[in-house]
Amino acid sequence: MIKSARWTIPFVIACLLVHWIATYKPNKNRLVLFGWPNCFSADVLHDFEKEFHCEVVYSLFENNESMYAKTKNSIDDYDIVFCSSYFIELMHEQGLIMQLNRSRLKNLSYIDESYLEFSPDPAMTYSIPQIIGILGIGFDEKKVSSVPDSWFVFSKWKQFKGRMTLLDDPKDVIGSALLSLGYEHNSTNQDELQQAGDLILDWKRNIATFSNEPYIGLESGEFVVCQAYLGEILKTKRVNNDINFVVPKEGSSITFDNLVILKRCKKKNLAHAFIDFLLRPENTARNVEFHCGFVPHKKLGCYVDPKFIQTFNLHYSKSVGKNRHPTVSWLRENEKFYLSTWERILSDIS
Repeated sequence: MIKSARWTIPFVIACLLVHWIATYKPNKNRLVLFGWPNCFSADVLHDFEKEFHCEVVYSLFENNESMYAKTKNSIDDYDIVFCSSYFIELMHEQGLIMQLNRSRLKNLSYIDESYLEFSPDPAMTYSIPQIIGILGIGFDEKKVSSVPDSWFVFSKWKQFKGRMTLLDDPKDVIGSALLSLGYEHNSTNQDELQQAGDLILDWKRNIATFSNEPYIGLESGEFVVCQAYLGEILKTKRVNNDINFVVPKEGSSITFDNLVILKRCKKKNLAHAFIDFLLRPENTARNVEFHCGFVPHKKLGCYVDPKFIQTFNLHYSKSVGKNRHPTVSWLRENEKFYLSTWERILSDIS
C-alpha cells in the first residue's frame, strides 16, 4: 500500500502538470506600471483592467535614482514609468522614452496648459503631467508656537531636535539650503554648494532622519516639523487635522511627476489607452481623491472640493513667485556636484 502511494502521487502530480501546461494561456495583454507608492487608485486600475480586458501590474520604486537604474539596466518589462521632472529630461536625452502618439490621446485636451510653463516638457511631446508637487514644510500646528515659515527652522528650532525630518533626496534638500542662502536652487556654483552642504550638516544635527515618508511620523505625532510635499500633507490632514503646510519665505521648488512610455514597451497601444483612460475627468478626480496631488486638469473643479484647488494655487503662486526657475532640473555633467555634496552630508558623523 505504501509502495503504491509512493508511485501514484507523483503520477497524479505529473498528469496535473501536463494538463496545466496544455491549457495555460499566458496573459499577453498585460501592462506593467513603474511608479511611486500611492499614485493610482486601485479602483481606477481595476476599472481599466475590466474595460480593456487586461492585467495591470503596479511595480513600486523608492526614489527616482533607483527608478532610473532599473529602467535603464533591468531586463524587467516595464511599459509606463511615473517619474519626476529632471529624470524626464535625462531619460528623454538618453533615448529611453518614446514620443507620444497624440492621435491615441483623445482626452489630452483636458490638460490645463496654463500650469505647464515650468514643465520639462510643456508641449507634452513625450510625457503627460500627472501630479505637480510643491515642496515646503509640514508641521503640527498644535505643537508649535509659531508657523515654521523658514527653512532655517531645521537649525534654529532646537526644542524639536530629533522630532524633525528632511526628505531623503539630494535635489530637495540641497535646493532648499541654496534658497535659504539666497542662491538659485539649481545652482552649480561649487562655492555655493559647499555653503549649502555646511548648512545642511547643521540641519542634520537637529533632525531625526532623512525620510521620504515624513507624513507617517507627522500623523502619529512622532515628528513635529518635516520637509514634505503639499499632497502628502493634505492627505495626512485627513487623519490629523492639526497638520498644516507652508511654503518658506526664502522660496521653494516644484516638481512635475509625469507619465512616460518606455521605448522598449511592447504594448504601446495599451499604454496610450491607459494614459487616455486616466485623463477621463472622473478617473482623474478619483486619483486626486486618492493621492491628494494636484493634476492640471480643466475639469478637476467639477469633481473635487474647490478649496483643494484654491489651496494648491495659493502655495503654487508663492513658490513660483519667489523662484525664477522653480522646477527641479537635470544639470547634466554638473549633477556630480550635487552627488558629491550629498555624499559628504550622508557620510558626516559629527
